[in-house]
Amino acid sequence: MIEKTGRRPKDKESRKEIGMSEMRLEEFLVECEKFLEILMVSVRDMPAPIDFQQDLLVEMAYSSFASHLHQSKSAPRQDQLSTLAARQPLVNFHLVLHHQHLALAVRLQLITGIRFHPLRNLFCVTGNRAFFAPLDSHPLIPLDRVDDSILEKRHAFLVKVAEQGSMEERKLARNLETEWKLTVNEISFMQALASFRHGNDHQGSLELASCVRDDRSAVALARVLAGRLIQLANEANKRYSTAHSQYLCGLAGEEAARVELYEGCSEDDPLIQSNPKTWKEAVTSLGRAGNSVPQSAQAAIPFVRMNDIAKLYFGAQWVNN
Repeated sequence: MIEKTGRRPKDKESRKEIGMSEMRLEEFLVECEKFLEILMVSVRDMPAPIDFQQDLLVEMAYSSFASHLHQSKSAPRQDQLSTLAARQPLVNFHLVLHHQHLALAVRLQLITGIRFHPLRNLFCVTGNRAFFAPLDSHPLIPLDRVDDSILEKRHAFLVKVAEQGSMEERKLARNLETEWKLTVNEISFMQALASFRHGNDHQGSLELASCVRDDRSAVALARVLAGRLIQLANEANKRYSTAHSQYLCGLAGEEAARVELYEGCSEDDPLIQSNPKTWKEAVTSLGRAGNSVPQSAQAAIPFVRMNDIAKLYFGAQWVNN
């Protein structure tokens, strides 16, 4: 409802659509989280199976069967709640944790009144589909191993919570941040990536220098670089060969539409002089920045290939080879 209306539901709407008053929504979500926590604890703290002797097991089975026949003839069976619970299959710990992440995100959105942050965007397609699977099933859930675009949306959501929420909400947001493994390094790199997307290479390079860089960082930068090469061809009114075009478009993905040259807030903005003014400069600048990231031979391949493409079509390069 928040995603549809852009605001916290009113009491009348809440009663009609959800079946409870507005004041009880937060309490309901808290209880949901507690229940999910109980399910996770029940799996995590399951005792080790008892090592029965085979003869003893057979004897117990016969005894239980005889007792069952006697009860069925004499009186209706009255199983204890604990017995009924013991017969249920164990839940999938990670799937329950996945639901708990959603419950907490819903509560944070409800409390802070964050608008225009559809919660489905905080999870990948597989993760969204898993919300409709039985809790004892075992779908492959990425949890924290999601695409960079999902990580960015999670980060943006938690930043909004930190801005608009109280100390308690910020504490809850930090819990989600830890669960999603949005570490300081992860956030710093996403900030650097955002700077490069907006053409602010000066700031992006400073932020990149403070990160622990790895192959994943190199791949993300390579996608932005591919997006810049596509924009450079548009600016120069040149066409790549079919093979080169397919390679760059496949590598860039959404980045082709995201990248831009830096536009200052005013004519006096000092960053205007510190950042690339043309797409050719932007390609060379990011190529050098990406080349400074420690990477494996496999992760370096896109940079080498794009260096060759830039040199072939535009005479621009950042590595002499």
